[in-house]
Parts: sequence; structure tokens; C-alpha cells
Amino acid sequence: MAPVAPTNSPAPERLAPASLLTGPNLLLDGGFENGGADWQNSAATGRSVDGTQFHAGAFGQLILASAAGENVVYQDVAVIAGRSYAAAAWVFTQDLNDLGGVVEILWLDSPGLPEVPPPADLLGTQIIGTLNGTQDWTLVSGTFHAPAGAVVARVQLRVGLEGDDAGAAWFDEGRSPR
Repeated sequence: MAPVAPTNSPAPERLAPASLLTGPNLLLDGGFENGGADWQNSAATGRSVDGTQFHAGAFGQLILASAAGENVVYQDVAVIAGRSYAAAAWVFTQDLNDLGGVVEILWLDSPGLPEVPPPADLLGTQIIGTLNGTQDWTLVSGTFHAPAGAVVARVQLRVGLEGDDAGAAWFDEGRSPR
């Protein structure tokens, strides 16, 4: 699939709240400038670090749509139950009609869990943002509260099942300050 021409500047009506821009980032390589090495599945089938579409720097994470299933890239971050955490990412979508490009947090009760965590270890899921269709770079963000028992926040980038087997999303500048 040929990507749409890169638009590498933020939409002026989607500015990040100042609280998201302060403090050290808990996510490693949130901009994928180091090749996505700190992210799980960043180079698996249907996923790649891509230099044709990015919000800042020179790379973004491309995730292609599939009629066979979801494609997911994720990173686990240690958290403290009861604390609030800000999270943000920039998302660009092309031709996504069904579930779209999603940024979400999975709250887990132990580290080192597989890509699909056992239901008993999943304490909750919170959507940071979802984009469908073809949309220019859009900031999705929010503040989230780690539930009781949470020791890991899995920041997950995914493109949901697309019945027509077409479309893609790019993700960039993931951020979760302490």
C-alpha cells in the first residue's frame, strides 16, 4: 500500500496539554527513532518502523490492517497502583473502516505476560484514543488511574480487524510522563 504524502506537523487545533509535556517519559523510544527495539512486535508481520510517515523525527510505527486479525505493538511500563498517569500519542490513519487505529492501556497485575495476557491478570483496559477513516496526525491523550493491584501498564498500539483487509495506521511520539 502506498502511503499518503507525509504531513509532519501537528494539527493546530490538537495541542497537547502542558501536563503531558513535563516529566521524564516512561516509554522508551516513544518516537521510534531507535527502530522500535523497546516495543514488542514492532517488526512482526504487518508492522514496521517506517520512514515515510511520521509526526516528528524521522520514523513512526506503521501497523497494517488485516482481515485475519488485529496487529498489535506494545510496551510494558512499571506503575504504582493508585497513581495517575498521563498518556499521549500521535496517530495518522489511512482507509480504516472498522475498528481503526487504537492507542490503549491494559492494566496488568504482573510483569512478563504474553501478548494476550491471561484474563485473570488483566485488571482493566482504558482507551486513550481511536481513529477511523483517513485522518491526518491527531493527538490522542488522557490521564488514567492505575487500579488496585496494577504493577504494569501495557501501552498498546493496534489496528483492529478490518474486513476489507485494507488500511493502515501510523503511531508516533508516544509519551507517558511519571
